[in-house]
Amino acid sequence: MPIENFGHGLHRVVYVSRMVEMSEEQLKQEADEIIDASRRRNAAQALTGLLLAHEGFFIQALEGSHDALVAVMDQIAADPRHCDIKVVGVEPITERAFGRWSMRGGASKSDSGFDPYAMTLADLMALLRVSAVMGARRSAA
Repeated sequence: MPIENFGHGLHRVVYVSRMVEMSEEQLKQEADEIIDASRRRNAAQALTGLLLAHEGFFIQALEGSHDALVAVMDQIAADPRHCDIKVVGVEPITERAFGRWSMRGGASKSDSGFDPYAMTLADLMALLRVSAVMGARRSAA
């Protein structure tokens, strides 16, 4: 999957995708499996990020080197759980927003008409940051 290269240093890619139809129980199981596999893979490639599975969508921010991001996005594109992948933004960064986690994430399902394809990069990053804060609070409790 082509990702713009801003040279050496850190990059961030944010994408959305639709997930294949699954029950709420399957959603949580699949999200847990993706997060566990991502933690192992991402730590070895110095990637960090956050995955949110919500209302039939995946929303993810990944941070790391350009080459590592290209490799992981190619794996995501080949994953049958994802369809309609849209890279919302790629940007050079000076620091990681999700640097504490090789992967953090959560899953939820409701029917509110949520559509991340209509959201801007700034909106998606705000949503992911709030999700990270809420997840950290739940973990600390």
